[in-house]
Amino acid sequence: MVNKRQLPCLAALLMLLACWGCSSDTAPDASTLTLSGGLSGNNIAQNAAKSINVTLREMDNFFFTDTMLLNQLVTHDKSVDIYYVEGSMISTDIIFRKDFAAPITQPDLVANIEGMYTPLRKAVTKGQTIMGMPIYVAAQEYCLAYDLAVYDMCLEKGYALPTSWLQLLEQIAQWDEALWLRQITPVSMDARALIQITLDYVMAQQQANGGAIEFSSEDSIALIDAAYQAGQAMSAHQMDRKEHILFRRQGIIVGHSDMEGLHTHAMPLREGDDPIIPLRICVAFINPYSPKQDLAQAYLAAYYNQMDPMLRMALSPQANQTMESPQAIEQMKQLQETIHWLENAMAEAESVPDKKELETQLAECRHQLELAEQNRYQVDEASLAAYGDTMQFGVVLTEQLWQDQSVSQLIEQLIQGKMTPPDFCRELERVVQMKEAERG
Repeated sequence: MVNKRQLPCLAALLMLLACWGCSSDTAPDASTLTLSGGLSGNNIAQNAAKSINVTLREMDNFFFTDTMLLNQLVTHDKSVDIYYVEGSMISTDIIFRKDFAAPITQPDLVANIEGMYTPLRKAVTKGQTIMGMPIYVAAQEYCLAYDLAVYDMCLEKGYALPTSWLQLLEQIAQWDEALWLRQITPVSMDARALIQITLDYVMAQQQANGGAIEFSSEDSIALIDAAYQAGQAMSAHQMDRKEHILFRRQGIIVGHSDMEGLHTHAMPLREGDDPIIPLRICVAFINPYSPKQDLAQAYLAAYYNQMDPMLRMALSPQANQTMESPQAIEQMKQLQETIHWLENAMAEAESVPDKKELETQLAECRHQLELAEQNRYQVDEASLAAYGDTMQFGVVLTEQLWQDQSVSQLIEQLIQGKMTPPDFCRELERVVQMKEAERG
């Protein structure tokens, strides 16, 4: 087991190993940008670099943890120009609060970030200054959607959709035994996931309210207790097969429709609160100690321009556009050609049986064409509107917690019944206070 005093040394060793062999002995020239955190390994990054005649040098290719990144940032290292961080691993608030990121000033890039969905823009803004660039929304873990077919089965037992996350936890703990026997399970989550997501909901609510993160209040303890009880119920009814799952984790996806039978259900944390969806984002930010900040600004602006249209639509309503499905368009073309051929064949057919057979084929082709036309858009106006309506409930978590080893251990103790929910909350509060004190 690694104790806290060894973490800085461990972080330095990991960075050394990650960088082994990935840099040359000569110093990068003026047109080279050094990236840390794995951003340079994708096509967008490479295309952006080519568009402004820049060479990318990858310092490392792993995701940072809080400790690893902060240990590097406090050294004021000038060798890295741009950092890339994954929101589920890093507390971005401390980066911007401690001025470990240079303000974004490139006019086009500023305009693009200012035009992003409000939760995304707020997450990278300090005061009125934009400090980072969101490059990806990671919402797969937090947005819930219920299966319409399974919901119909639950209606037979008088089930009502929960109106808050707390009520959902209570429903899980009180799930009807007859539903368990029919292999109808309320959620596709285990006990740990229920605790982790509850922590994220609590942090998102407190962040939305502008307050400090705390877990010692009676309300917070009641929420953790409800999550614990729900987790116990799920553990007691583990099945080899979960044939019917009511609530699934559903990513907030541009262009997603209800064709799969899933319906997004945004809930508040408690009754009386506004609906809320905890989100994570990936962020790129510029090292304030880099001597190439102007070049880094130009590169991030180029990176945005090189993004796939779907990625830009996920970030910004300014980029919204309908998008036809290439597969549907090709299918429509083939069906139209077949219909034209069948119509000509009917005109030339002499026997009644031949005409009837052609009529049957023609009717089926016209039906298939109608279906293809209904699905001709990969992204249609209704999908864009639905995405925007859902995104308004988003709160980007700027603090990560349960990735912390000590918090992970506390969760495990709670799940195993070695710690009560009140004791868990008190210990969690202590960890949060210690983390803040260590940051200064």
